[in-house]
Amino acid sequence: MATNAITGLFSGMDTDSLVKVMVMSQQQKINNLEQKKITAEWKRDEYIDINNRLRMFTDKFVSVLGSTSMSSRSAYSDLKVNMTGGGSGSVVVNPGSSVQPGQYNVRVDQIATTTTMTGNRISDDGKILSSSEINGMTVRNMRQLVSGESSGSGVEFTINGVEFSFRANTSMQTIMSAVNSSSAGVTMSYSEASERFTITANEMGEKGNISVYDNNGFLGSLGLAWVEQGQDAVVYFNGEAEARSLSSNSLSIGGMQISFIRPTSADGVDFSIDADYQKPLENMRGFLAEFNTLMSDLFTAYNTKPDRKYAPLTENEIEVLELSDREIEKWEDRARQGLLYRDKRLGDLISGVRTLMGEAFGGSTLSSIGIISGGYSPKESTKLVLDEEKFLTALQKDPDKVLNILTAAVSDTAGGFVPKLSRQIESFIGNTKSYSISDLDGYIHNYGKRITEQEAKLDQLSERYYRQYAKMETVLSQLQSQQDRVMAMFNMNQ
Repeated sequence: MATNAITGLFSGMDTDSLVKVMVMSQQQKINNLEQKKITAEWKRDEYIDINNRLRMFTDKFVSVLGSTSMSSRSAYSDLKVNMTGGGSGSVVVNPGSSVQPGQYNVRVDQIATTTTMTGNRISDDGKILSSSEINGMTVRNMRQLVSGESSGSGVEFTINGVEFSFRANTSMQTIMSAVNSSSAGVTMSYSEASERFTITANEMGEKGNISVYDNNGFLGSLGLAWVEQGQDAVVYFNGEAEARSLSSNSLSIGGMQISFIRPTSADGVDFSIDADYQKPLENMRGFLAEFNTLMSDLFTAYNTKPDRKYAPLTENEIEVLELSDREIEKWEDRARQGLLYRDKRLGDLISGVRTLMGEAFGGSTLSSIGIISGGYSPKESTKLVLDEEKFLTALQKDPDKVLNILTAAVSDTAGGFVPKLSRQIESFIGNTKSYSISDLDGYIHNYGKRITEQEAKLDQLSERYYRQYAKMETVLSQLQSQQDRVMAMFNMNQ
């Protein structure tokens, strides 16, 4: 401030310190508002942090699309394929979640092949031509290369009833792209490895067809003249008397996918699909470990009392107290304590989950499948402990019961533990967003406006006191001047 330029020059007073003392009550009003604003910001951030943690938990374990979802059947079953007969390299078996464990046999007499036309080897005086070189060649260039002709005429041919016509300056890449994007149902390509053109039917097996009418012999000059007809796969499953004729090298049956690599022996390949409970056990361990950590942290947040001796530090207080960064950090740790102490929405969530843990799901409880309460104390009662032996026995004896208790879809009268847990979490997140966080945003905005108003009053008050001290300094200056003149006159009369 302009009035603060040379204060205390004649009075010898520390005007800045005096003004700070005189406006202390006004500064305290600002400090109080800032503390309320900071507390509201911290509380809002606490809600957001909890919501984020809950969302991460549900995304991971509760959502059907989660990487380790406990809402889907696959989390509670794992199947292993054991090849028990010879020729295991002939087939590959991928069991789906709905396949029944048991013994199986598959015999492959013939694998499916694709109808193909394979051309002659193409080279430039023994030089291997790259794909880019072939692609860039025109019809005229290609004719010159394979037959020594230098004709400037175009080419015409028909594949599977689709007519094609190209000029002499059309590139081979354009021709292949036109054939491949047409309705002819074939793929024309050049292989740098074999140095040959091929035309292949898009459909495998006997249904795949290639019928060519070469108007002016262009395809023939490439060696594309003889068709090798594709064949269906011939497969027997579980000793069937009649073969299955398949147009692909895979069979989907009984919830499994069997892929054929090569023909098997006359006895086929024996394999078993066996239930493996190690993965479900690990899934449940991981789910309960994170569930317990989450519930423990929520319980702590709800039951930790605030320390009233530690309020948020304002910038003014940090400046006055001259605190170090470490001191500020320690203070704020204590000041943040208990922000959600006895928070109603958080309490409702904890209470709801605790009640859910003891409910019956389709007539059976979690404890009936080896998932039991962590203890009788308030904190331990929010945790779940896994009796692994009992859980595995339940999975082996009655997997449908386990699935019903844990994963059944929620309705008015039914629902499994995991979907119901999801509903409670989603309700908490939605309510805190719509009400708690929204209300706190309003408080923060209002505190900000009031702080701005009080800071303006502080500036006005400080300015007024500085002006008063400035006037006092002016009066003292005048008195000093008068005194100097009197002394000067006195000295002259001596």
